Amino acid sequence: MIMLDRAKLKAAARFAADSKDRRLSLHGVLVEASPAGVRLVATDGHVLLVARAAGEPDTDTWTGIIPSDVIKAALA
Repeated sequence: MIMLDRAKLKAAARFAADSKDRRLSLHGVLVEASPAGVRLVATDGHVLLVARAAGEPDTDTWTGIIPSDVIKAALA
């Protein structure tokens, strides 16, 4: 299981570009999880955020992008 810190996810979502933005950028938050730690990466084309959290021994290894719209709906 992968646990994401709500505050860090909310912070990363603020840096992520919206799906309405037509520039080539990340329209969501990249999540890289492993037992070594969890990393959240977001950019809107002007600024970049990288947030790290300690991993747990039972954390799965997973890499994926969570779309901005999904994060905003989950945090609402």
